[in-house]
Amino acid sequence: MLIINKKLIGYFVLTLIFLQSFGFVLGEKTYIAFFMPIIFLFLSVHIFRHVDSLCELKYLCKYSPFMYLMLFYFWALITVLISLLSGNFYFSSFLNGFIGGLTFSVLLTFLTIFYLFKCKFITIKTILKFLSIFYIFVFLLGIGQFFANNYNLSFFNSIIVFFNNKRGILGGYNPMDNLLINRVQSIFDEPSNLGSFIYANLPIIYTISLTKYKIFKNIFLSKVIKCILIPFAFISLYLTLSPISLIFAVIVTIIYFYKQILCFIKKRFVFFIVIIGLIFIILNYLFISALNSDSIVIKRILAVLFNLSNFNELIVVEPSLATRLINYAIFSKTGFDNLVFGIGYGSLAKHFVLLLSNTTIPLTTDLNKSLALGIGHPASATYFRVFAETGLLGLFLICKFYYNSFNEMKKIVKIQRKGIVNDFCYSLLIFLLVHLIIVNFYNSTLHDTYFIAIVAISVSIIVKYKSRSH
Repeated sequence: MLIINKKLIGYFVLTLIFLQSFGFVLGEKTYIAFFMPIIFLFLSVHIFRHVDSLCELKYLCKYSPFMYLMLFYFWALITVLISLLSGNFYFSSFLNGFIGGLTFSVLLTFLTIFYLFKCKFITIKTILKFLSIFYIFVFLLGIGQFFANNYNLSFFNSIIVFFNNKRGILGGYNPMDNLLINRVQSIFDEPSNLGSFIYANLPIIYTISLTKYKIFKNIFLSKVIKCILIPFAFISLYLTLSPISLIFAVIVTIIYFYKQILCFIKKRFVFFIVIIGLIFIILNYLFISALNSDSIVIKRILAVLFNLSNFNELIVVEPSLATRLINYAIFSKTGFDNLVFGIGYGSLAKHFVLLLSNTTIPLTTDLNKSLALGIGHPASATYFRVFAETGLLGLFLICKFYYNSFNEMKKIVKIQRKGIVNDFCYSLLIFLLVHLIIVNFYNSTLHDTYFIAIVAISVSIIVKYKSRSH
């Protein structure tokens, strides 16, 4: 009799979901998401073996914020149909944006995670083990990239190139162009995306490192993982040389430890004021010294702070941030010009260069290059892109999905007893909050499966607790 090891299948499917985020390429200009047919097969087998799968979908909608994600999906489909009628439809964008992106990377990933939990292929401890290994892999690859770049280790660089995100290959750009020499990006298509991955996942990284409960059965392995995870995260974060990511990491850290910080202030207020004063003096000294320093990160932070009111200068000193701000301005204008239906989900890539040519905002070098080549790969953030492509209703539905996920998780954290599950739920609560107020505003797309997978885990836990209470 064949015995199925559910935990092994769970690890395998989770790995495929996260591997999809790497965006592997086979052959020249051929995008193949490995996980798509296998995830589809997994869900098909589940549906075939469980005739009540439709009831399970209703069950998921009834007890969780997933209903808003489903409504958003159908609304996005309506906007695609409208873009077809209005002449805005573009098949390549539809294939990547709606089919490969919203359908597979978001909806099917979400359902797969839910079924893995509901059918007990994975547990919270399985997730924590998996995430620990995944984080270490990402950070080691990034740190290794730093040494490979500085010591010309071509073999290691070839490994990084293999794992590096190439999801935009259909658009016609060479992913090697983004493999920057002085900054690390690990598995991602650019350093700022590695930065956003780190600061968004800091709550979970803190929980894994600081929980008093074992992550792995092997005590030595658990201690090693707990000891190296936070240092590796911040080393990788620093090596991205992304000042915005560093600032957001500080904000996320304050949010995560706010209770401890408030408790410290309450008990040692005078001492706290002295510490703040010393920090201010030290930072002031460092900033003054940095003007003649070789520290790239500090100089980039200073460049942002000193030129926030002078956009023409910001374009020169911090083009990466300026490019994003310009894109967000264009996306916002597109959303307001198409307030009801947007321009159609996945249609923005086609029209980006046209929108760029009509803007009166001064452009960065990268944007001028896109304009000259007639190829646009706009740096995006979830809220801005959703608003431009699906209008006000689409933006409301996706915001409602994240807000309700956060709100329901907050209720669970309040009633949950102490233990590793409660520790993890707290980290998920902060993770959802950070997405709600930071990540989706700045440097994330809805198709980032390493993010949507964790949101799906959160919703699966919400469904479990809400269904029990009813």
